[in-house]
Amino acid sequence: MNMVTKNSGYLIQSNFGQKGNFEVVINTREGLRHLFRDNDDPNLPWITGPLIAGGQYSRPALIQSNYGQKGNFEVIVNAQGRLQHWSRNNDDPNLPWNYIGTFASDVRGAPALIQSNYGTQGNFEVVMRVEGGRLQHWSRNNDDPNRPWNYGATFGSDVVGEPALIQSNYGTQGNFEVIVTTGGGLRHFFRNNDDPNRPWISGETFVGESRQGPALIQSNIG
Repeated sequence: MNMVTKNSGYLIQSNFGQKGNFEVVINTREGLRHLFRDNDDPNLPWITGPLIAGGQYSRPALIQSNYGQKGNFEVIVNAQGRLQHWSRNNDDPNLPWNYIGTFASDVRGAPALIQSNYGTQGNFEVVMRVEGGRLQHWSRNNDDPNRPWNYGATFGSDVVGEPALIQSNYGTQGNFEVIVTTGGGLRHFFRNNDDPNRPWISGETFVGESRQGPALIQSNIG
């Protein structure tokens, strides 16, 4: 696999195969490309998938959503200052990647994407660095037939890297948690989803010499 990447990609473990394949979408010189590791094969080969789209993009954000019977792959990527949404129909035997739409403007760097527990279907949530060194939240209402992307709160300051985003088990609803590189180091922000106003709150700053963007999970330790 002699492929030159322009930046790193996101990694998930999907429900393909008995053990669950590893799935990656990366930005190459050709554009966005999908790769996966066949975890049922004893040799664990990485297999190069199709080119999703040609062009110049940021590092993509990737999830497997609950759309369809199998669960579609969803990608959000920065395309020259706007966010593009691509989706792979995993119920179609041909597994086609489809362009869904473009939203937002004046975005910087790479986005973070999750599917939250808001709504019956589960909303898509994006946090992204924008002009002025701040973070911007967008949410797609997946219960609305038009599935609009709604402009959320702007928060933070002195942001210089790409955010990592999860929904944790803090609170009844589950807070949104963000880790991002700022001028002072890694900073934690969280949104209190049990508060009707849903405020974004600045937490601790740590790791003073961090660069670029972090990765974040909530583990089963503790």
